[in-house]
Amino acid sequence: MKKQGISPNVVTYNSIIDGLCKSKAMDKAYDLFREMKKQGISPNVVTYNSIIDGLCKSKAMDKAYDLFREMKKQGISPNVVTYTSTIDGLCKSKEMDKAEMVLQQMLDAGVQPNNITYNSLINGYSSLGIPA
Repeated sequence: MKKQGISPNVVTYNSIIDGLCKSKAMDKAYDLFREMKKQGISPNVVTYNSIIDGLCKSKAMDKAYDLFREMKKQGISPNVVTYTSTIDGLCKSKEMDKAEMVLQQMLDAGVQPNNITYNSLINGYSSLGIPA
């Protein structure tokens, strides 16, 4: 990706990855994510948020959840966007036990859930016929 002495940085990669995710080109986004790591550029919370959200929206929850866990192992603290995207994806996949576990991790980390977080949980329970 280097051209005329200009090297991409994390912001460059984040911009392209986010655009690919929003265009639903998840294979390309995921490949670029892996490539950036090979190039020695460390993903940050923004990188993970884009990939996790894109994977959740494309119903690739196993991969999204693995990245959520990988992120934490790398010492990158999830923020409200990370937690909410993960919770929303798990709720839409009807994995309420995991969604509750992620919510508890969110609370334990001192990250405040927002309306979107709560709406995701409410919709998840409603889809199972369980009153919230």
